[in-house]
Amino acid sequence: MAGEIQLNSTTMATESSGSITAELDTIRPNTTNGSLTLQGDSSNAGVTGLTIDSSGNATFAQTITGGTIGSSVVFQGQFNVIPNWYLAEQQITGGNDVSAGFYAGSTTASERRTVNIPAVQLRINATVYTLSTATTLDADTTGSWASNETSKATAANRNGEDVYVYAVEPSSGTTPNFCLSSNSTYPDGTVGGVTASATNSRKIGGFHCLCVDVGTISGHSLTGYLDGDILPRSVWTQASHRPTSNPEGMVYVGNKLWADIYLASNTTTLESKYNQTIVDGASNPDYHWYNFVERFAEIEKRLPTQAEFMALAIGSNEETNISGSADPGTTGGHSDTASRRMISNVGCEDCAGALWQWANETGSDGAAASYAVQDTASDGTTYDGANSIGRGQGFAVPNRGFLGGVWDSGARSGARCVAWNDSPLYLGGDIGARGVSGSLY
Repeated sequence: MAGEIQLNSTTMATESSGSITAELDTIRPNTTNGSLTLQGDSSNAGVTGLTIDSSGNATFAQTITGGTIGSSVVFQGQFNVIPNWYLAEQQITGGNDVSAGFYAGSTTASERRTVNIPAVQLRINATVYTLSTATTLDADTTGSWASNETSKATAANRNGEDVYVYAVEPSSGTTPNFCLSSNSTYPDGTVGGVTASATNSRKIGGFHCLCVDVGTISGHSLTGYLDGDILPRSVWTQASHRPTSNPEGMVYVGNKLWADIYLASNTTTLESKYNQTIVDGASNPDYHWYNFVERFAEIEKRLPTQAEFMALAIGSNEETNISGSADPGTTGGHSDTASRRMISNVGCEDCAGALWQWANETGSDGAAASYAVQDTASDGTTYDGANSIGRGQGFAVPNRGFLGGVWDSGARSGARCVAWNDSPLYLGGDIGARGVSGSLY
């Protein structure tokens, strides 16, 4: 990984062999660079024999001649910098287990609930700590959790929840302690005998736990997974593999696309959470296409295109709808009329035959004789609390797609099911939405 050292001065005098303190989060110890170039100097002098130690000191053996180059002098080269949120990535093989991060695998039941912490260095509270030998955290083991969260070692107490991986300063020595926690700010309780806080802990990643057993589904990537198991595509690291939005309740689809596991809930701030009331066109407040677009944008998400929906929905039930053929009301954990779990290969719930889901792109033009205000004027219960909100008018506004099928679509339901016959102002209890986000890295 390329790194740089900046000296904030307008000029730099000749420097003999010596050292420069690098403002780097974490550094592999005793890393020697074969070549380093002083950028901006008229001579572009090469620097050899650069060494960076574990305290962040860069030592060079060759005389460097500086120059007047503006606001700073920059040394660029291969520093092998490890940011303090970094965990070594590993590629998992088999099925859909290709999420970058520290997921152990899917071959055995124990692997499906285990995270691997590789040998790593990281900084906590201005101190660099080193884990020299890889370790593991088993979500079914009480010792993997912060002291006040040991009940989460029972799968039923964490199903459908987001879990975070933390590094915590030790009481002594230079090896950090690691734990799992359901707390998004810092672990709840003690870790390795140390009471965790916001200053002595560091969140390094996380994952989402399956809400309901998948059961046996031939050819499905999640066949045999149990409630409380780690959804492999939900694993994220703090900055090297995660969505642009907050990562909670999301899975990695591929091609730098993340998708919400659940249909949107919470009319105040849209969320992807298990067993929550679905937001739709009959909610209070109710949501049409414009409302979903605006509210998802507030949390760095958007609606999926039809192509993206097809990708995230593959592996879902096809040509069937939800058991009971009625509005599910809440998110996740459902089965279809054939008693098959309604979950895709990547872990998205209720993609087909539950509620229609808005598509981002347009379809056929809606019939229109004149311009019309682009908001509903019926009951005034859209989330913004106003009829005919003043945000412009449209003429022959194109329809928007409905994806996946609704609770009584039957054989029409599926990953490729789509309808283009309603305007973006349509309000109905049969259509909700799912958010997607790009990758931050």
